[in-house]
Amino acid sequence: MKRYELQGTENADYICDFCGKKHISKCFVVLDRETGEVKRFGSSCIVKALGVSMKEIKADAARQIEEIRHEYYEKIYPISSEANAIMAAYRKEHDYPIGFLPESEERYWELTKEESRLTREMNDKIYKLQF
Repeated sequence: MKRYELQGTENADYICDFCGKKHISKCFVVLDRETGEVKRFGSSCIVKALGVSMKEIKADAARQIEEIRHEYYEKIYPISSEANAIMAAYRKEHDYPIGFLPESEERYWELTKEESRLTREMNDKIYKLQF
């Protein structure tokens, strides 16, 4: 098992935990599996620490992004489908070809809030892996 696991990236002024270089604006966040600590490495040091090329790091990040999307789409799709069914039934019942549901349709609004929350959560995780 590899010592370091890539967690994502951050754009901030850091000191590299691998070599000590100051003012790293783009750092790679890794989990040190031996100590349980989260560390931040510069781009040169992440390649050394993981023992792979930058191309392989980017491929791993792309794979993680796809896994995150798949995981969240499995959660979001049923919520979205139920909300759409509620909207369609309401429009059909009230003979509205377009329009919005009133506040009294609580289940619909609960579903849309949950869908938005999950979407934000997914996008936050994906953002950390894009570089």
